[in-house]
Amino acid sequence: MACSSYKIEKIKYAQIEVDSTFVENAEISAIIAPYSDSLKEEMDEVIGYAKGNFFKARPAGELGNLVAEITREYALNQIKLDTDIPVISILNNGGLRSPISEGKVSIGDIFKLMPFDNTIVVLRFKGEVLKEIFSYLEDRKGEPVAGLQYGDGLFKIVDCQPNELPEYVFVVTTDYLANGGDNMTFMSSSDQRINTDALLRDVIIQYVKANKTLQPNDYSEERLNFRNE
Repeated sequence: MACSSYKIEKIKYAQIEVDSTFVENAEISAIIAPYSDSLKEEMDEVIGYAKGNFFKARPAGELGNLVAEITREYALNQIKLDTDIPVISILNNGGLRSPISEGKVSIGDIFKLMPFDNTIVVLRFKGEVLKEIFSYLEDRKGEPVAGLQYGDGLFKIVDCQPNELPEYVFVVTTDYLANGGDNMTFMSSSDQRINTDALLRDVIIQYVKANKTLQPNDYSEERLNFRNE
């Protein structure tokens, strides 16, 4: 069929309702069982412990601060970047789909938090783009960030003086946002792009495994505030 031409003449379909009378097919279940059991075992693997709840919030919350910090730390440790250029990270609350609840943290919990196969991307910008970033953060009333503080007309970029715009800045984010997702149109003005094959979800899993214990107070820094707006 793949090598010949054909024309669809008619399509037939039927709606099949699945309710409480549905009977599981034992033969199919037996085929699926080994894979299902293996997947459940993998998802149930405990990789760390949370000493409190991590929720997303605006302008900032422990969950967003945590994931943004993990993203930035990955770029600093795993990617060769010009050390004279400050590195910040920007994510979006919409990409964080589930909180991390107090107690044991499993691989399945991280898949719930980050179900998408988004990879980490590093973009280089002229420092002037930070004005657009600040404007965006104001309009959104906050998004997860690391390496910067902003609010009430004041800002501080890591390794810079207060209210100092660096000549260049690296922004660590996901491929979705680097491509302009969530109306981050400023991403298109980068003059250098470093794509990685690193799934943000996998990076989070490795971080939790390495650190074992997550303490919300370690990620409660008020990086953004808009009290006077």
